[in-house]
Amino acid sequence: MPRSWDTRKDAEARGAGADIPLGDNVLAKAIDRDMGKWTVGDVLSEAGGTRNVAESMLRARGVEINKTSLSSQMRSINRWLASETGSGSQARKPNAASQKMLNRIGRNAQAASDGFTVSMSGDISIEKYRRANRSTFVHMQGDAAAAFLDNPTFAGLSGSDNYGGLAIEAFGDVQISIDL
Repeated sequence: MPRSWDTRKDAEARGAGADIPLGDNVLAKAIDRDMGKWTVGDVLSEAGGTRNVAESMLRARGVEINKTSLSSQMRSINRWLASETGSGSQARKPNAASQKMLNRIGRNAQAASDGFTVSMSGDISIEKYRRANRSTFVHMQGDAAAAFLDNPTFAGLSGSDNYGGLAIEAFGDVQISIDL
């Protein structure tokens, strides 16, 4: 029979939050860490041109897409591209908010076409069957991949084809990486 202080030490070793599922913010942090910074040229080639990127940026900002707003956004994108290539007198770099939008547009376009794999290892539960040293890989592609990157949740991982809708949860110390 275990002594009371043995079980207390075990609980302390597992950590105070070891039995609480990790929040979806862990997935968002892994995406931001692993997806990196996109250049304007890379985003343009991946998303299919200046007009597509400009429309995506306007939609993300909630601006009505008309001739004036579209041409203004396209000029901004061309200035950013000129800044990257070192040409042009009106060269500007995108501000932090615009760079974040460019990163999102580029990664979503690449994920929709090529797909990606979410790798997890650690204390993972699949359909409430929990193991401490489990490794799992979830491959996503198409529109489901882009939707997951916009709203990364464990429920979104569960809905992928790999696990046929089985619930996936992570606890405690889990290593998560996104591989494009």
